[in-house]
Amino acid sequence: VGKYAGSTGETSCTSCAAGTYQASTGQSSCTSCDAGSYCASTGLSAVTSCAVGKYSAVGASSCTSCAVGTYQSNTGQSSCTSCPAGFYCASTGMSAVTACSVGKYAGS
Repeated sequence: VGKYAGSTGETSCTSCAAGTYQASTGQSSCTSCDAGSYCASTGLSAVTSCAVGKYSAVGASSCTSCAVGTYQSNTGQSSCTSCPAGFYCASTGMSAVTACSVGKYAGS
């Protein structure tokens, strides 16, 4: 697990690269990490889900924090959600929105 032999006649197996993994033995290739997860190092046999406030695309070796103005309240996601009107997301990596206080607003 975590390794592959890419062609016939190999004398050893190669560790899967960062961003990929292999959960089974006897394989000829590695699998890209799913969107919403990451594979930070070489030779992995499983993926790790992105935490709240973060996201990733397929084949990621790390998760990216949600940008200012967006948030993500769930783990293992491939994108962030824009803050809705009446709420704001003032910093990166937010996992929840903040409501505007009395006398203030945030447009769409």
